[in-house]
Amino acid sequence: MIAREIIEGYSRYGLRLSVHNGRLQIDPKPLPPPETAPPELRRLARLFKQHREEVIRLLQSERPDMPNAPDMSKSGVVEATFRPTVELVYPEPGPAIRPVNPEFPRCPECGVARYWITPTGKVVCGSCGQVRLILTAIEYHVLQ
Repeated sequence: MIAREIIEGYSRYGLRLSVHNGRLQIDPKPLPPPETAPPELRRLARLFKQHREEVIRLLQSERPDMPNAPDMSKSGVVEATFRPTVELVYPEPGPAIRPVNPEFPRCPECGVARYWITPTGKVVCGSCGQVRLILTAIEYHVLQ
């Protein structure tokens, strides 16, 4: 089935296709410009244009729209919890860790602070492609 190939192909590049309120979304954004995108991603984009309705039907059958999804047009905060990719062993329980700076740390390998979050929750460096963190929880809070 071509729709399945398109969805899985985008997923291999860390891009997630979803349907929200009847509209197709590709996350994360921004997508790479066509002239710098890998040839396989350009091929998937051409297939997607030809089979858009089939992809939408497949996505809706697997994961229908969530009627109670938060209204992202209102101001809000996304709260995310991550854990390291390796298990840390502490000799005794320490105090709760409070982040001082909520920004992502720079990648220890390439020094870039640009990441992708894959559909499986892996936080991947946008430059060198190494998995740096694992997403364990995410919530959206509307600001009053």
